[in-house]
Amino acid sequence: DPFPTSEAMLEEIAKASSGFGGYYIDRDADQIMIWLIDADQRATVESRLIGAFDGDVIPDGGARIQQGRYEFNELKEWQRKLDKRVWNRSVTYMGIAYDMNRIRITVYGEAVKSGVLADMEAEGVPGEAVVIWVTNQSGPAWDPDSLVARGPCVVSPFCLPASERYPTAGPEVQPP
Repeated sequence: DPFPTSEAMLEEIAKASSGFGGYYIDRDADQIMIWLIDADQRATVESRLIGAFDGDVIPDGGARIQQGRYEFNELKEWQRKLDKRVWNRSVTYMGIAYDMNRIRITVYGEAVKSGVLADMEAEGVPGEAVVIWVTNQSGPAWDPDSLVARGPCVVSPFCLPASERYPTAGPEVQPP
């Protein structure tokens, strides 16, 4: 399986590559999309990704650099801070939104969103770094077991085609 199943590997790449914001596989374009704050880091990041996956990470469509805003480890640190605060709220999902270079939080209802926004402010997490989706469904916003059957894409639902990765959960659920 040439694709990562753990964010720990991405954290290691980010530690070694300044400005690395993460990546995702765009199945529609058959490309790896790499978030970089500094495009001069492209060769270093590509080399580390290829090394981490034994050379089998770049799809046939190649790699494309996207201007990132946040470093991957910065997002992970904010996620860890929020995780300590929101665990008892009706948060149905929280993780890195790989295709947005943001943290994605899905909450059950507007009242929960207000509480999460207060938690973000208390922890110093910038509002622009988080996308909050409000759902009217309790439980997980997506089923990770359903991803395994699709093949190697088990890191995130964000490496699915755009037509399949956005749940219809409420008015705030819009593709970027």
